[in-house]
Amino acid sequence: MPSVPRFEPDPQESVRRRDEYIRRLFAHAHDSIHIVDEHGLSIFDSASIVLGHDAVDFVGRDNSHLLHPDDRDKALGTLALIFRDGKGGPIEYRIKHRDGTWRWYETIGTRYVDEDGRVLAILNTRDITERRREHEQVRNLQEQLRQAQKLEQIGRLAGGVAHDFNNLLAVILGYAEQLEDVIPPGTPARVDLEEIKKAGQRAADLTRQLLAFSRKQVLRPCIVDLNASVRETLLMLRPLIGPDIHIDTWLAADLNPVLVDPAQMQQVLVNLAVNARDAMPDGGSIQIQTSNVELRAHSINPEFPRAPGEYVQLAFSDTGCGIAAEAVPLVFEPFYTSKPEGTGLGLPMVYGIVKQSDGDILLYSTPGLGTTFKIYLPASSQDAAD
Repeated sequence: MPSVPRFEPDPQESVRRRDEYIRRLFAHAHDSIHIVDEHGLSIFDSASIVLGHDAVDFVGRDNSHLLHPDDRDKALGTLALIFRDGKGGPIEYRIKHRDGTWRWYETIGTRYVDEDGRVLAILNTRDITERRREHEQVRNLQEQLRQAQKLEQIGRLAGGVAHDFNNLLAVILGYAEQLEDVIPPGTPARVDLEEIKKAGQRAADLTRQLLAFSRKQVLRPCIVDLNASVRETLLMLRPLIGPDIHIDTWLAADLNPVLVDPAQMQQVLVNLAVNARDAMPDGGSIQIQTSNVELRAHSINPEFPRAPGEYVQLAFSDTGCGIAAEAVPLVFEPFYTSKPEGTGLGLPMVYGIVKQSDGDILLYSTPGLGTTFKIYLPASSQDAAD
């Protein structure tokens, strides 16, 4: 009888299947294992699947080019420490996913010598991208709370000073008006008196800004068509900003009314226009847009503490120099200014009026590309007054 041939299993195929099995197990584990030799070559890497790469693209290669440039030295330094001292970490660093995004990883490693005498680094790695994102959101909320508390404290101080200062100004301007009746026009004394009155009026304007910022100025809200306020304010804006700046408007035809002080909303537009003009010394354009928006609970940014509902949005954009990222958190703070002769109260006044009107304001800016302010005001169910 002929003998039945025996087929011996291919050792390499068995190893390949075993490695593939282990990789698939690690792909479903919370942590990943990465084994590297002294030359930086990957011997085993279960993180490749999590990062969207094929295992064959990782094993036998130096994958340090996937490290974020800002984290490369730290990660490679820790790897060298593992080979030298036997252990290293934990460290946090970023590594590139196949789709081009950066994932945050936390790694701790130990040195190991295998049966062939190879010195290896065994790295235990965990994806902490979501944890970092959650911590960043918490930090942002804490910073917003800190800013709100600081603004409230400064606002109380500004309001108290402004009230006392306003009383003194009333006396100064009152005596100045009485002196007008006894000092003849055209005399040197009358010229000096006019300068005193001008200075007093400028101080009174400054006081009103302080009161608006501190939210202690009495507003007279009524149901307003915001489009009408924009059109009326345009008559003041065009001579204010000069001929080199063009204004475009996109006003929603069916805009919901809002409950605001129309005079104060005009002041908001004027202050934003002055801020835009100063950001465009060589000319440019301003865009003013109104629209109805509905904020839904699932779409609200956690950094934007608005309740869901119907709102009217006023977007004010310019093509100016923009605001540096480090300055963005400061622009609504009183007395902060990047202008040589600025008071630092224009944008805080805008912030104060919007907040006092039960609204919110967001700022978007890119250096060299301009700035956009978006104001959200609760829509009113009543009709605007004619």
